[in-house]
Amino acid sequence: MYVGKTDRPLRERFGEYLREKDDPTGRPAINAMLQMYYGYLHFYCACVTKGTTPKQIEDHLIETLAPPMNKQYPAKISRIMGAW
Repeated sequence: MYVGKTDRPLRERFGEYLREKDDPTGRPAINAMLQMYYGYLHFYCACVTKGTTPKQIEDHLIETLAPPMNKQYPAKISRIMGAW
């Protein structure tokens, strides 16, 4: 549904997402996703090995999965996603 990276502690970032479920002033797409799929969403994280940046992994996952709640896509697929 959504792919993103963070430099903050995962517990902090996870909490921010959960608070957006009940916050109508938050990001509309994230709020809608949390409301619609509450109980079915799972948060996953990955450790990045040296030689690969979190941005490279994020871009690859977005290109591969084309998550519908992401608003920005890597240049490689942004034109394709814009058609939808």
